[in-house]
Amino acid sequence: MKILVWVLLGAAAGLIFGVLLSEFIALAGMLVAKEPVGVKFLPLYLAVAFAAIAALVAAVRGRGR
Repeated sequence: MKILVWVLLGAAAGLIFGVLLSEFIALAGMLVAKEPVGVKFLPLYLAVAFAAIAALVAAVRGRGR
């Protein structure tokens, strides 16, 4: 149950960070190339990555106790 909570928190944090990073990349593209650039589905990719990292960290920390 504890791992599920960490995975959900990791996914939420990854989604928020992905949106912010995507907006920053688009803004930088507008300043440099005069058109928005970016990675399609970046928030979803980061949400999955953060959830996986959170699961690994929670599993490793739980095993050490």
